[in-house]
Amino acid sequence: MGGRAGGELGLADVPAQPPDAAWHHRFPRSTRRRRRRRLDRAAPLSAAVDLDAARRGLVEELWDKSALRTDGVAAAIEAVAREVFVPEMPLDKVYTDTPWVTRRDESGPTSSASQPAIVALMLELLEVHPGDRVLEVGAGTGYNAALLAVLAGSEGRVVTVDLQPDVATEAREHLDAAGYGWVGVIAGDGAAGYAPGAPYDRLIATASVWETPAAWIQQLREGGRIVMPLRLNGTQVVMALERRGVSLVGIEAVPGGFMQLRGAAGHSFTAEVTDGVHATSDAPLAADLLEMLRETWDAGEAVEFELPAESFETFDFFTYLSLQGAPIVSAVRYPRGDRPGGSWLLLAPSSRSVLRFQTHQPQLIELLGERDALAFAQAALLRWQLEGEPASWTLHARIEPLPVRGSHGELPAPMAGRYRYQRGAHSYELWYAPAEAPALDA
Repeated sequence: MGGRAGGELGLADVPAQPPDAAWHHRFPRSTRRRRRRRLDRAAPLSAAVDLDAARRGLVEELWDKSALRTDGVAAAIEAVAREVFVPEMPLDKVYTDTPWVTRRDESGPTSSASQPAIVALMLELLEVHPGDRVLEVGAGTGYNAALLAVLAGSEGRVVTVDLQPDVATEAREHLDAAGYGWVGVIAGDGAAGYAPGAPYDRLIATASVWETPAAWIQQLREGGRIVMPLRLNGTQVVMALERRGVSLVGIEAVPGGFMQLRGAAGHSFTAEVTDGVHATSDAPLAADLLEMLRETWDAGEAVEFELPAESFETFDFFTYLSLQGAPIVSAVRYPRGDRPGGSWLLLAPSSRSVLRFQTHQPQLIELLGERDALAFAQAALLRWQLEGEPASWTLHARIEPLPVRGSHGELPAPMAGRYRYQRGAHSYELWYAPAEAPALDA
């Protein structure tokens, strides 16, 4: 799914990392769809691979994970030959629920085929109908564009845009080979959208955004829907929003993690901490903080901190934590080799104090520097519990235009349960609202 897009993180691997971690999302157990029907699962695949059976097995697995909600999206996944879009991926991996990195540079992955579970769930959030005009930002392998083409049908129109010309060229070749030659593929900056195809009924981004490009809203029809991974002080949620006048109103959110949007609207800061470890943040890291990290990186103090037992609840807590006024930074080691690769760093406000959560062992939590970060996280965990442990999917949002562009900076602490901040050309307001779980067909 995205050139410069599409890597999703795993709930077991808490941090926002590139696409070599598994992604699993489940709604609360009482709301998950129960499917009695069983499709034939593929046997262990060998040189003679039954791809049709493997594809059906993947669809069944996605039902089991509640990544699928509708027969339409299930049918699209069963119809599109993923192996055409990831020719270098071993056939016995193509129809497993795993992502596949297709391009890397010295800083890590730059393009990938996203994990099928997050692909399916984002398509469910997008709700494409026959005849819809759809814009995708982040062409990647072209696989997601093919799924969109199936959903939009012969009367619809799908255009996919990628910043990397070679990625766009490969996506074009894959789509032609798979029989979806009518999909438009554009090499360009996805932040600008694609005005010649506007207005769009649906827009989907497979790269995380620090700000919402104004062109996306302008090119979306009234009542149209955007699905995009929104960066929140270091974490991400995949949010579905509808256009209402000049504003976007969020209607559903799920946790996720994607590579960051590059180009004109790409905003992130990367600094080397030590020995190939790079920290990526939404605002520049202070020089004294970087110095402290370099001095203490290999001397963390193990501390007790009780994360939720369920992985999806851990993700819900980290989303909540990121909105409490202290930034979370992703730290990754490239190339990974045999060494554990990533961690999340909670930076205490106005303090030389960092709490480090390891990706390979989330329950291993270490304190670097002073103790303020640990106290901050403990207080946030208590508030989250007292507020009923709000889930990511109850997070609502409203995005409105600003008369003057906002600047880079960390998200402030909430006021009266509302999270208000400015980024780029828009103001943002987020809040948790108790609601019934998303309806799942019987």
